[in-house]
Order: sequence, then C-alpha cells, then structure tokens
Amino acid sequence: MATHSSTADAHGQHGKKEGHEQSAKSAGKILGLPKRLAILGAGLSGGILLLALVCWWLFPGESTEAIHLANAVKLLEEGHFEEATELLQPLIESQFLDDEAPGRMAYAQGLLGYQEARNSEKEMELPRLASAIAFLRDAQSREPEIRKNPTWQNAMAQSLYRTGAIEEARTWLVQLSTIESSFQPQSVDTLCALDLSLVDINRVAPPAPSSAVEAHSSQPHSDDAHSKDDAHSKETHADSHDSHASEKSHSNDHAAAAHSNAHPPAAKTKPTSDHGTGHGTGHSEKHSPKEPEGHGQSKHDGHSDSGGHGHSAGHGDDAAEAEPEEPPFIDPYASLPMLEGDLKRLANLLEGQKLSLEDRTMLLLRRADVLLALERTLEAEAAMQLARNSSTDPDGLAIQEARLAMAKRKFPEAEKHLLPLTEGKRPNLRHVSTALYLLARCALEQSSVETALNEQLALRGQGMKRLRDLLVRFVGTEEAVVGMIDMADIHRLEGNTERAIELYIGAVRTIVRLEDYHNRWLSQTAFRDRLRNAWKLWVEGGKYAEALALAESLPPLFDRVETAELVANTNRAWAMTQQEEYDQLPESLKPPKLAQVRSRWKASARAWYQLAQTRKMNFRYPEDLWESSSDSIAAAEYKSALERVDEYLATLPREMLATALVRKAGLMMDLDRLDEAIPILESVQQKFPSDPSSYKAQVRLAKAFTEKGDLFRAETQWRAILTSETLTPEAAEWNEALLKLGCLLVDRGILLRQEADKKGAKGNSPTPAQTVSVSSNTSDLPGTYIPDAGIDSIRAVQIEASSRLTEFLARYPNDPSEVQAMYQLARSQREQARLIRNALKSPLAEAVKLRLAEQQKILDEQSLDNLVKLRDTLNKQANQTGLNTLHEAILANTAFDVGHQLFELRRDKDAIMAYNTAINRYRNNPQVLSAFLQMAEAYRRMGKPAEARSMLEQGRVILRQKQIPDSAFDNLGSSLTREEWELWLEKISQLGH
Repeated sequence: MATHSSTADAHGQHGKKEGHEQSAKSAGKILGLPKRLAILGAGLSGGILLLALVCWWLFPGESTEAIHLANAVKLLEEGHFEEATELLQPLIESQFLDDEAPGRMAYAQGLLGYQEARNSEKEMELPRLASAIAFLRDAQSREPEIRKNPTWQNAMAQSLYRTGAIEEARTWLVQLSTIESSFQPQSVDTLCALDLSLVDINRVAPPAPSSAVEAHSSQPHSDDAHSKDDAHSKETHADSHDSHASEKSHSNDHAAAAHSNAHPPAAKTKPTSDHGTGHGTGHSEKHSPKEPEGHGQSKHDGHSDSGGHGHSAGHGDDAAEAEPEEPPFIDPYASLPMLEGDLKRLANLLEGQKLSLEDRTMLLLRRADVLLALERTLEAEAAMQLARNSSTDPDGLAIQEARLAMAKRKFPEAEKHLLPLTEGKRPNLRHVSTALYLLARCALEQSSVETALNEQLALRGQGMKRLRDLLVRFVGTEEAVVGMIDMADIHRLEGNTERAIELYIGAVRTIVRLEDYHNRWLSQTAFRDRLRNAWKLWVEGGKYAEALALAESLPPLFDRVETAELVANTNRAWAMTQQEEYDQLPESLKPPKLAQVRSRWKASARAWYQLAQTRKMNFRYPEDLWESSSDSIAAAEYKSALERVDEYLATLPREMLATALVRKAGLMMDLDRLDEAIPILESVQQKFPSDPSSYKAQVRLAKAFTEKGDLFRAETQWRAILTSETLTPEAAEWNEALLKLGCLLVDRGILLRQEADKKGAKGNSPTPAQTVSVSSNTSDLPGTYIPDAGIDSIRAVQIEASSRLTEFLARYPNDPSEVQAMYQLARSQREQARLIRNALKSPLAEAVKLRLAEQQKILDEQSLDNLVKLRDTLNKQANQTGLNTLHEAILANTAFDVGHQLFELRRDKDAIMAYNTAINRYRNNPQVLSAFLQMAEAYRRMGKPAEARSMLEQGRVILRQKQIPDSAFDNLGSSLTREEWELWLEKISQLGH
C-alpha cells in the first residue's frame, strides 16, 4: 500500500511539472501568433478604422434627402407630379436645404406650385401662381445659373403671363420660342396669345355717335365775372352761380366764366363699343412694347425670332394665293409688325420641327387666331383646313371654327359649332365657358343688325339668357367677367341702370390686385375704356347719380387720381345741370330748390379738393384748388372758398396771381372783411396795372367803398373805369361802371338834397313822407362826404345821373339790369322835379317860375310814365315766371312810387286808387304808413275830412295791431321806428289833419 502511494505521488508531481512547463511556453503567443506580431496587427486595424472614420466625416457622400430632392426635380421636369409630390412633402416639412445645390429646393417648390396652380380652381390659381413665382425667383437668387434651365424659364414665363406681368413674361417667352425644346410649341402659342391680347386693346369697334351734349374740359383758370347787382343792396363779390349767392344779398353776382361748361372733360379713351370682344388674353396696354419688332429677339442669346422662311402662311399659302385679294388691314396702333413676327414664329415651328399632332393642332389653331386678328380671313380659313386634317382637340377646333364663322358674320353657322360644346360633359370646361360666351356674342351681334323689332328683342333676350347661364355656371372665370360687362352695357342701354351698376361694380370687384388682372377676352385697357365709356354716356345723358356710383367704385381698375378726377367731374356736371335747371325756374319756385343746388355745388367743391389732395405733388394741384374754390363760391361757402384761394396762392402762381388776389378780396368782402379786402385790391391796381384783373379790382374796390359809405371814393373808381383808354363800352367792367355810377349819383343827389333840407328847415321837421326812403341806399350812410351844395349843383348831380342811366338803357337794351336802370332813372327824374318845387318856393321872376313849373311837370310825367311802364312789366313777369328778390323789392317800391307821383301831380283820385292797390298787396311794408298819410292829405285836398281822418286812424290801427313786423322797421325801408311813427300819427290826428 505504501509503495503504491509513493508511486502515485511521484506520478502526480511529474504531471504538475509538465503543466508548468507547457504554460510557460504558451505565454509568448496571442491567438496563436507571436505576441509582438499580434500587437502590431491590432494597431494597424485601429488605424485603418480611424482613417475610415475621418474619411467618412470629411467626405460623407450624398444624403438620402439630397437624393430624394434630385429625384423629385427630375420627376417634376418629366411631368410626374404625383410621384414628385410624395418625395418632396417630407423635405418641405423638414425645411431641407441642399448645400450643394442651394436653389434646388426652391426650384422644385416653384415647379410644383406652378403645376398645382394650373390644376386649381379660379380663386386659388392666382395665389398659387404668385407663390410659384416667388419660389422660382428665390431659386434664381440662390443659384443664378438655374435661369438657363428651360424648365425654369417655362414655369416662370407661364406664371408671369397668367398673373398679368406680361412685359417680363414676354421676355422669357421670346427666348423660349427660339430654343428647340419640348416647351417651344407651348411658348410660341402663349406668346401669340399674349400679343393678340395686346392687339385686342385696339381692335374694338367705335360706338355709334352719341346725340348727347359733347363733354368739354373745364377751364381751371377762368376769369372772375360779375353781373349787375342792385345799387341799393349789399352784393356778393365772389364768383357765384345763382341769384342768391349770399344770404345777405338781394342781388345777383354771377360768375359766368367761373365754370366754362356744364360737363366734365371727355374721357381720353380709344374707341370702344358696348359689346366688344377680343381674340387672346387681355393685358394692360401700358406693357405693350414701344418697338413691337424688337420683341422678336431674345435679350439673352441674341437669336432672331423672325425665322428663316420668306412666307408665313404655312402649308395653306398656295391655296390662299388663288383667292381674291383681301382689303388692306388698317393698323392705327402699329400692331402689324408684332403679329407678323408671330406668324413667322408659327411658320418656323410648323415647318421646321417634328411636332406631335396635339402641338401641331394647337399651333395651327393659333395661326388661324392671328390671321383672324389681322382680318386675313382667307388665310385663316386655310390654316383651319390644315387643323381639321390633324386635329386632336375637336372642342378647340370647334371653337376656332365658330370664331372664323363669326369673323365672316355667319352667326348661325358659328352657333352650330358651339351648341354641342354646351351639352353633356366635356373634358375641358374652359371650352364650355368659351362656347357659352361666344354663343351669347352671336345672339347679341345678330340683334344689333336685325331690323325687325320683335326679332331684335328675341335675339337680345337669348343673348342675355346665355350670359346669365355663363355667370351661374362659371363664376369668376374670364368669360364670366367679360359677360358681366356685356350684360351691364345692355342693361344700361335699356335704361335698367340699377342692374347695370350692380354688374359693372361686380366685374370690377373681381380684381383683387390690378397687377394680377388677366382676361383673354378683355384687356385691362379695354376694361377701363368700356367703364369710362359707360360713365361718359351716363354723364351726357344726365344720369349723374349712376355715373357717380360707378366712378366711386372703379378702384383698383382705376388708380386714386383717376377715380378722384372722374368723381370731381361727375359732381361738377351734376351741379352745372342743376344750376341751369334752377336758373330756368320761375322765381316763385326757386327758393325751395336753392338749398339743393348749393348742396350739389358743395359736393363738387369737396370732390375737387379731394382730387387736389390726391395729386398734391402734381402740376395740376393748383388748378384743382382753383376749381374747388369756384364751386365753393357757387355753394355760398365763402369761408371754404377763401381757404382754397389761400392754398392756391401758397403755390406761388405766376400767371394767375392778380386774378387770385382779386378773388380773395371779393371773398373777404362777402365775409364783411372790407378793411382787409381794400388794401389787396389797391395793391393789385398798383402792381398789375396792365393785367385785365386790374379792372376787376377797380370794380370791386368801388363796391367796397360803396359798402363802407365812402361814396366819393367809390365815384372816383367808377369814373376812372369809364375814362380808361383801354376799356371799351363792350367790356363788362365798362357796362357795370356806367350803371353803378348812375345809381350812385342818384343816391348822392338825394343825400345832398336831404342835407340841404335839414339846413334850410326853419324849425320844422320834415314830413314822414319825405323821410320814407324808397330804396335801401337813400339813407344817410356814415362816412359819406357831402359838400355844401345849392339846388343848382344838386340838380346837376341828378341831371348827370339821368344822363348816365339813359345812356345805359340805350346801349344795353336787353341787359339783365335794365329793370334796375329804369327804376333809378324814374327816381332821378322825380328828385329833379322835387328840387324844382323847392326852387319855386323862392322869389323868382314870373317867367322863370312858369318855365320851371313846366319843367317840373315834364319831369313828374316822365317819372310817372317810367314807373307805370316798369310796374306793368314787372306785374306781367310776376304772373308768368315770378320775380326774384331784387325785382320783387323794386315792384313794391314802384307800386308806392306811382301813388306818390300821382299825388305830386295832384291827381288825387288816381293817387288814392294806386295807394289802395299797393296797400292791399304789401300790407307788411312800412311804406303803407306813408301811403295812408298821403291819402289823408289827398282826401283833405278833395274836401273830405272824414275820409282823411279815417286814413290816419287806419294807419294807427295797423301800428297798434303790429300788422307790420318789427323787422320791417329794422331794414332801410323806413327812416322812422315804430314808436316814432306812432308819435307822428298821434300828432297829425291832434292837429285835426
């Protein structure tokens, strides 16, 4: 057992020793490799891995997003929009931007937006096109080279064209039309449509001549003019349009030249028609090239677009040459070169490229369209024949067939082509709306040439029905907009103005922004012309409310200045018409209408001032202020008129300075600012002696002195006008000066006589009959210079007055102031007779007394004859048309003066009868009291004391019962107050008169 154990132990010890030896040998290797070699391999592997990481960081390669974007762009350029949209949507949401191609994302969004806009409804098309343009511009700014990409050029050109930016669109379209690409046919077609829309501006037939009054331009700087006014009243000094220009005035002071006409300026438009239609897509004429031929070249590549063939009729030229020669095309607007260039482009494409049937049909139809615009119908028919042979668009072909038939005035044939397009479902709704509109045009065109009234009305009704159907089914389309204008024109012609205004305004409101306006049937300029024509015809026809409503609703089609000008001209025409109607009314009907007329002038003044504000930096700003001032004067708004004149003067006018200063002074006089007006008028005389306004200043200066009571200085001014070497009797100032001087001399003679009576009285007061003035200017005015004068010198004044007034009546027999002159002449003759009676009280030789008595009788008879003639004339006028305020006052004075003259001639019965007539008609006039006194005296002379006392008692009763209002004693109709009259009548009664 022990041996065995020892042996086992020995074997165990030996095994352990071998294991330790084996372990020592394994410690020098790694993975079976030498230790050093393993370490070196691991280091190399780590370095390679690190190098790979650095290379990946420095050169990452193309990302998935960039690859998706590139693929999306490729799909968009190939026309696969749905697949492209799926790729782009996540990129748009994450706002991805490719650093290697910074403009690619915006480019893709622009292409996608353009495609979405093409497939959008009308209301969304323009916003999406605007967005597409913004993205395309952004792509160009980030990556300028992208503008050389035909796909970018096409999207930009088409988007610009559809939004109305035709000038920029045409640049790109011309370039695309010269580059062979898939976009070339569409670009040429669009370019032709664009040019046709520009030509269409000038292709509208002129309207039939209007029987209405021709509209004229207002003259903003017309001179101030004045008619005659009553010498016994305070007159209006500013230019006025009515006989009541001032509430405080009893007289006229018209400004006959303040507004030279009754209508606004004729619209400066090209000829228009009520139902005009066009050929292509309409655009503003302002974008039309100044040199049409120049648009045949590209700005970018310099290639000519005129083409390489000498003929332009395509394959149909040979057939066309056999036809009779067509009448020459009338081209008043130089559009022929532009359309000829389009024909060359079409010919180059049709003959020089392998086109698809669809593109060939499109270009042939467009060629026919251009030829129709040029009125070359035979060539257009040849092009249509070619289109028929290759047509892939039967609906489009039918529309062009219809248009060709319409050009030949074969409307039933056109309707045969169009009617099927309106039935059932059609693949292209644009063709349906076009067909509906052209059907309506066919009916309306036929109605315009139909002679039978029933047929005419039936065709017009059919056309209106089709237009209504168009408006219901295709709201907001181009055809619907032009259809609204056509319907509005028809309603206007039929007198349905309310509906016409509604349609006109509705058509204008379809324009959100003017720069976005686009309509292939109605260019922007044609649109403007038709609305301006409607406005003009309404103004000429006296439909001012309708014209004003239309004018106020024209923005944004018309800018602020144009709109304000139309509104101002409408208000002016309306006011002028109302003024003319007012002037023709009987005087008895004028007072209720005066406020309405002035209100209209006030509106016109306000409109002209608003126009002035809209073009404050324009050279016409001063003219607008002047017009506003003129209309404010007509409205009796003198304060506003003065403010406008001050603003006008602030513009430092050169030619109109004197006239403006005279107007300013006149307005100050109307506002009772005489002390401020006089220095201005005197300065005009000194600084502008050769200006025609100097005489107007002299006239107003004389009036100012008269109103201030300075008759001496007023007389000096009137005499200076009459003795001027440059004025003739035909001048308005000379005419007025002659009348005013005569009237002033009458008043001055009366004042001199009254002063002499006061000095010569021997303690006796004058009788009331002597103190009652028969005119508003016979009272003693403060500040009047009255030198000491004898009877002879006073008579000389009245004799000159009679001479001046007689001369006036002889020179101006039909003058509006004839009534005033006749009345003043009768007063002068009566005063001369009174002076002679006073002279006869002095001791004179018998022969002298007889001669003076004879002169007195003659003068009294002459005065009586003139008064009776004047009374009868005014009574007749009062019965026929009524009297104005001035003539009514003269008639009242004349009625009592006839009695006074009969009394002086001792024709007592006739005098009493005349007094009774006057009293019955004018019971509220203070002169009634004088008439009762004179009748009492007449009865006394007839030996009838009871009747005499009765007359005095009646006068006292009238006073006690206050049948005469207190206000009547406040004016200048009587020199005694109510209390003074009561005391006087009491005194006469006590004397047993």
